[in-house]
Amino acid sequence: MPALWSHDARAAAVCDCATTAVRLLGPALLVLIVADAMHAVASSVPGALLGAALWGLHLGLAQGVTTALIADHAPAELRGTAFGLMHALGGIATLAASGIAGVVWEHQGASSTFVTGAAFAGLSLLLLPAVRRAG
Repeated sequence: MPALWSHDARAAAVCDCATTAVRLLGPALLVLIVADAMHAVASSVPGALLGAALWGLHLGLAQGVTTALIADHAPAELRGTAFGLMHALGGIATLAASGIAGVVWEHQGASSTFVTGAAFAGLSLLLLPAVRRAG
């Protein structure tokens, strides 16, 4: 995974403006959808590893972009606060997503959990143009 996360720096370097950064989130979400789909249908270790590698690629694509967005838009004197808030909200979202995943896994099984994750990523992808208009 860390080898795929190294794409982070390249994605951040490409982000010279907010429009470019938001456009880069689309491919990251597409990779996440494919990674979740791989995990949903994987019946072997290689299939699961491919899904994990794609998930790592998604992280590399998305984290550099979100970091660049914060750095570009937060006032210098509030940049640390902005990064702290981003990570705090990310932690809260991760906790909520884990709770939802646990309930789905318990009642519908592992495959449905990944299908649900892909659906949430798809919804995010559909809502991305609204973020562009608001920005």
